[in-house]
Amino acid sequence: MAFAFFVIIVLSACINYFVKLESYRKLTSDAITISSILLAILGIYFGVLSTLEEQSSFFKKAKKYGQNKNIMKGLIKYIGLNVYINIFFIFITIIYDVAPHINNKIIKILANTIWLSLFIVILLGTITVVNFIMKIYLFEDNKTKAKT
Repeated sequence: MAFAFFVIIVLSACINYFVKLESYRKLTSDAITISSILLAILGIYFGVLSTLEEQSSFFKKAKKYGQNKNIMKGLIKYIGLNVYINIFFIFITIIYDVAPHINNKIIKILANTIWLSLFIVILLGTITVVNFIMKIYLFEDNKTKAKT
């Protein structure tokens, strides 16, 4: 996870340094809208996850091995972390939008890099959650599949 975040920061720094974007300030309202939509998606998946725990063949198989609680706990923690990062991103974006313009190029690149990195992290985090939930939903036990 730390390595992935490091790669995202390096990618964001390269984008901010080499691509001459005028300002991220014009994107802040759109970024808050996207982040709010992602928060709603994560909230929906909290509910879906509780339903899947009772009904999915994935959790039934995990229960046989005594891992269903560990998997559920890990998924809830991961979704919760993504919710907190989203809220933090919205807070940072609001501060970023109302902060005065900075003429120092290094500070400007650093601020833009942090902001873009957080945005990429929330996008990838939500995609990961959706991917996990879909794999759980679509999981088919080989023994059940062979019997039908």
